[in-house]
Amino acid sequence: MVNQANHDLVQVLIEDPNPTTRSQAHRELARRAAEKANLPKAMQHYEEASWLDPTDETSRDALKVLKEQAQAQGSQRRRGVFRRLLRRMSRHHQ
Repeated sequence: MVNQANHDLVQVLIEDPNPTTRSQAHRELARRAAEKANLPKAMQHYEEASWLDPTDETSRDALKVLKEQAQAQGSQRRRGVFRRLLRRMSRHHQ
């Protein structure tokens, strides 16, 4: 059912010439991607929605939040890799 709903939204993106309607479809696809923790796909859809409808504050705000989350996750991953590297190095030198 979800796949059919996503398919219907993609059809809107392909066939509907109205930028506001297409922006709304992108926003809904972004929301669904974010629910599944697919941040890159959600950000892509929010960017498209913002481009199609520059007055769409909801998409701009959501995109800002997702970019902050992605940045925080990247920082956490880098810190985790660095910690593991330090542990390995300290074991090696003992």
